[in-house]
Amino acid sequence: MTVKASWALAGFACAVAAASAAEPAVPDFSGVWEPINPVLQKDAYAQKLPLNPDGAKTYADLAKLAAAKRHIATRTDMEKGRAIPCQTRGFPGAMLDSATLIDFAFTPGRVTVTDTSGWARRILTDGRAHLNLVDQFQGDSIGHWEGQTLVVDTESLDANNELFVGFYIGANAHVVERYTLTDANTLSDDITIDAPDIFKEPYKTTMKFRRHADWQINEYDCYFNNRNND
Repeated sequence: MTVKASWALAGFACAVAAASAAEPAVPDFSGVWEPINPVLQKDAYAQKLPLNPDGAKTYADLAKLAAAKRHIATRTDMEKGRAIPCQTRGFPGAMLDSATLIDFAFTPGRVTVTDTSGWARRILTDGRAHLNLVDQFQGDSIGHWEGQTLVVDTESLDANNELFVGFYIGANAHVVERYTLTDANTLSDDITIDAPDIFKEPYKTTMKFRRHADWQINEYDCYFNNRNND
């Protein structure tokens, strides 16, 4: 190996070490996390929510359909003449679902949260500001650490993302989360959802998860052309 190559490798190693040193020590979020108290899924249309008049009307209409056991239109429905296989409900609704398991991967400048269906949220923790993105299923998430709490700020969310079946968050929604270990195997996510199209004030709730150290999230097996799948 030449002297020049040795210097280059030494410089690279120093840069990696410096970057690692700049990253704060993070808590142990390893394993797969199972919801303990899935929010907004049980009795979804009987929740106490800070609804504005438009949100209240939509919510009441959905509650009537649910009570009558009639179909509620959702973004995951099939459109006439075109299949929508494996469509996601989007954030934050999918996150609040009882069936959603999550796991975390920590890399320099990024936390990646993967859920049961294989969708990934990339939370950038390198100090950058929000990007001016087209609205998305998972939104644009930036994060930072406050001690042992991961604080995540998400915007650029698609207006047709759902809180639960058929109830859309609308335009300009903004979500702030605070992930904290409350004991060795319990993760708390304090969530504030600001959705001005449906809420008169931000909605606050807490999602709790139980750690399963020996579980893993496998590849999602979705139903293609699933127009008759319940």
